[in-house]
Amino acid sequence: MACLSSCSAARTFLLLLELLLQPLSVVAFDCPQQSTVLGISPRANQPVGSTCGGACGFHGSCAAGLVCKEPVAAPLLQRGGLRTPGVCAKARGSEHAVLNPAINLLNGHLHGHKLFVPVRLYSVKRRQGAAGSALFDLVVAVKMSGCWNDGRHRLGNANCEPLRRSVPHVFDMQVLDSQPHLASTEAETSSHNAWSSRYRLVRAVPTHAPVPSTNAVWI
Repeated sequence: MACLSSCSAARTFLLLLELLLQPLSVVAFDCPQQSTVLGISPRANQPVGSTCGGACGFHGSCAAGLVCKEPVAAPLLQRGGLRTPGVCAKARGSEHAVLNPAINLLNGHLHGHKLFVPVRLYSVKRRQGAAGSALFDLVVAVKMSGCWNDGRHRLGNANCEPLRRSVPHVFDMQVLDSQPHLASTEAETSSHNAWSSRYRLVRAVPTHAPVPSTNAVWI
């Protein structure tokens, strides 16, 4: 029992050393059973800010409603390999129910090759529209992601993280919600058929980041 932590660390080190010493021709590695490598099961249901994922998932998984955001990079080895650990965070676009539909509409409006994803939400204001609808005025910053804007990728996909060197673009947007009395589910705000029939883009113009922006939410 006294060597539990030190033995576990030693096993982890030996596993990673074994991976590093594999010949360059190796393109796949099947992760061993975690219980036989570390002696304990990876932590589950971890809160925001916790380390997660990594090589063979050794750092555990996140709680429901959270995603493990790992650096966008091709793993050295496939099927688990030498993946860099990530951090448990809220799913992109979960800061406001209208944000995902708004960015989906923006991508359709811009017709860019790559999908833009939100990185900072400066403000959201709601006001009453005609015939029971609601109008949302948003100021949001977006960055280009590594995903193609082809209708098959969507916000929240593991590979659709903002590119590090991408320049942020700020948009002043207005979105009309024709059914504001209905709750928005994650599936609805991500599904093209659902949000295209409920939401409509009224305005999307480039602007500058508001100053001061102390109430902005990083995404």
